[in-house]
Amino acid sequence: MQKMVTALNYDTAPLHGEIKIDGDAIDLIETHSRYGGDLIPNLIKESYGYRPYTHFIQALMQEAKPILPNLEPKMTSVEFLTAQGRTPFDKEALGRMIREKLGASVLSLVLYDLESIDQLPQLERDELAFNRFDRLGHVVFTAEDRRDNSEKIKALQSRASKSNGLAD
Repeated sequence: MQKMVTALNYDTAPLHGEIKIDGDAIDLIETHSRYGGDLIPNLIKESYGYRPYTHFIQALMQEAKPILPNLEPKMTSVEFLTAQGRTPFDKEALGRMIREKLGASVLSLVLYDLESIDQLPQLERDELAFNRFDRLGHVVFTAEDRRDNSEKIKALQSRASKSNGLAD
C-alpha cells in the first residue's frame, strides 16, 4: 500500500484497501481513495478517538497533513441486528435488554425505523431490503474478546424473534 501511495503521489486523502492472506500469498482485492464502507469510520472513531471525516476536511482546509492523535487503541466491534423474515418485535425492549446485558461496553445502539421503510413504494422497499440485508439496527461495543458480546446479542435477537415481543 505504501508503494502505491508513493507512486500516486498521495498527499492528503483517505485510502481504503482490502487484502486476502492465504498462507504465504497476499492478494489485493480492492483499493480506492475513500474510507472503508459501512461503519468503519465509526469504528475508527471509537477505537482510536480519531474522527476520519473531520480530520480529512480540516487537513484540506488548512492545506496540511492531519496530525494523528497518539491514543491507546481499544478493541471495538459492530454486531448487526438482522430480520428473521421481518418478524415483528419490540425494539425498545430489545434495546433495553442489550444495554442491560452488555452494560458499559455498549458505545452506540441504533435500531432502524422499520415503519418509515414500510411507507416507501414497493420497488424502493425491495431495493432497500436487498441492499441492507434486512438489517434492523446495529450495536457498536468494546470488549477484550468480541465473541462473548456477539453471542449475547445473537441470543437476545433470537429470543426477540421467537417471542415477537421479548417478554422477560
